[in-house]
Amino acid sequence: MKILLVDDEPMYLKSLERLLSLCGYGVKTARSGQEALQSYQSDKADLIITDACMEGGSGPELIKHLRESGQDVRIVLHTGCSLQEQYGIHAGADGIIKKPSFVDQIRKIVEEFAVV
Repeated sequence: MKILLVDDEPMYLKSLERLLSLCGYGVKTARSGQEALQSYQSDKADLIITDACMEGGSGPELIKHLRESGQDVRIVLHTGCSLQEQYGIHAGADGIIKKPSFVDQIRKIVEEFAVV
């Protein structure tokens, strides 16, 4: 399974990339919603895990754009803000991971989407 991680915090992005790679997943990263769209268009992912609040396009904006363009990809919003959570659900997120999150929570949701 190929996963696209989207977050503007480099340390968090690198840690999560390493964790999921060690679990055997193919992982690509992007630091903004715009970068994620470009990455997804050139190499489709099976799952996108995106932060909610970022410069260069928020998570809910990314979700909305992908849904409106008919992309059939599973998308999980990673947020600590209940308002962004609502925006993500409205935009079409398939799941929510609340911050702060722990390795087991992230691994569990990835495994759930891997079997779908």
